[in-house]
Amino acid sequence: MEFFKEDWSRPVYSPVKGRITAYLPEIFVLLFYIMTTIAIFEVGGFILSKIGFAEEVIIAYGLIILLFTGRQNLSMKENIKLLENVESKRKTAEMYLDVAGSLIMVLDERDRVKLINRRGLEILEGERDEITGKHWFLTFVPPEDREWRLKLYQDHLKQGDDSYRLEGDILTLKGRRKTVSWNVRFLRENGELRGSIIAGDDITDIKKAREELEISEKRYRSIFEGAPVPIISLNHDGRVRDCNSATERVLEYSAEELQGMNMKDLMHPDDLKGETEGLGRLISRSGRLIYANIRVTSICDEEIVIIEDQTEIMESLREKELLLREIHHRVKNNLQIISSLLSIQERQIESRKLRNILAESRDRIRSIALVHEHLYHSTDLSTVSIRGYLENLISKITQGQTSSGVPRIHTSIEDLEFNLETSLPVGLIVNELVSNSLKHAEASNIYVELKGLNGEFELRVADDGRGVESPDVITGSRSMGWYLIRALIDQLDGEMDIETDGGLSIRIRFHELSYEKRY
Repeated sequence: MEFFKEDWSRPVYSPVKGRITAYLPEIFVLLFYIMTTIAIFEVGGFILSKIGFAEEVIIAYGLIILLFTGRQNLSMKENIKLLENVESKRKTAEMYLDVAGSLIMVLDERDRVKLINRRGLEILEGERDEITGKHWFLTFVPPEDREWRLKLYQDHLKQGDDSYRLEGDILTLKGRRKTVSWNVRFLRENGELRGSIIAGDDITDIKKAREELEISEKRYRSIFEGAPVPIISLNHDGRVRDCNSATERVLEYSAEELQGMNMKDLMHPDDLKGETEGLGRLISRSGRLIYANIRVTSICDEEIVIIEDQTEIMESLREKELLLREIHHRVKNNLQIISSLLSIQERQIESRKLRNILAESRDRIRSIALVHEHLYHSTDLSTVSIRGYLENLISKITQGQTSSGVPRIHTSIEDLEFNLETSLPVGLIVNELVSNSLKHAEASNIYVELKGLNGEFELRVADDGRGVESPDVITGSRSMGWYLIRALIDQLDGEMDIETDGGLSIRIRFHELSYEKRY
């Protein structure tokens, strides 16, 4: 009676008797035996005495009762040991469930929470006694999801499925909403439903991150597709992974055709040896040449290539360049026409002094025309290679001189690039100084040197001729040539040093004038 009245959902039955009522069955059996013995002797004693074995009957009866009660006690102890073993395994299983990283719970056949582990308590934000016994769908499933979640559960049950998976929200006891990934397995015994065991993982943060990632991807895709310039995504081997619609429009390839193509296949063959970045040339599907400013950015395992189409700008610049070259060419031709007119005028003038003035003017015009000729042939219309310009100028100055009377000219000119504002004054100064040495110095050697010096430039024109008495002769000279030289030095913000020992040496230090582009 005690055994079957034990509440086995509580702590297991203990074989140690803790109160007097626990001994009532044994006391009852003992009293029953005593009363039976008395009855035998009192009521049936006469008959038994006649028969002659009353004591044996009492002893046998006592042995039967003893064996019966002993057998019952042994059976009860065996059952207790089995229940203790079951309880031990149950506690071990509960311990395993509690250390599990996922929510694990058992629902009975009426969808009520029968068992839940510690992780489940954390997710549902409640204590065990607050959760066990509660109807799962009515308590923890959000109202808007209850109908379809319960229908899904029942449909799988009716179909005889062993398990199914889903993602769904729950409401905790504190009213918070969480998203959980569920794995539901039905428990059946002899074909009858005994409930279900449910495992779940809290994926609220994962879902939020996934949603943010999807939003970010949509935003990226929107920016990527809406960009007005071509953008190409390359794999680590340089092959096209993805591109936007602007790429299809500019390169005239479809996105499917571009995928898998090597970026080098789109570039001009002459640009493959240099850097990919910077100004380069691409070839469209139709063979059209595209000038582009290419920028490459590495992001994780891909490279993003941004292409700024500069074709129209380059064509416009090329047109302007051709126009400027034509202007320089026409200016040079016009200056040569002026020089020719002066030459004609010179031949018609009888005065030697006037002829010399016109000849000097022609030389100055020639030096100016020579600058425009070099600009016309230059790759950069804004600068002049000063060494080539001065050597060409000196060569033209010495033309027409008799071989016996021409001094030997030594040049040491660094390969420098000057703008037009600086090249023209330097050319005119060299023209004046070299012409002066040729005409008046009676020198055997003339030296022309130009070099860079600590952010400045130094021009030196010297000869080994008869020179002058003192520097004051030059600084005080009122001739056109020296007046022009001093004016040009001031224009270059320069300084002039004069040496008169062993000839004449003019040393000029100056800075390159700033140049403002006009196109």
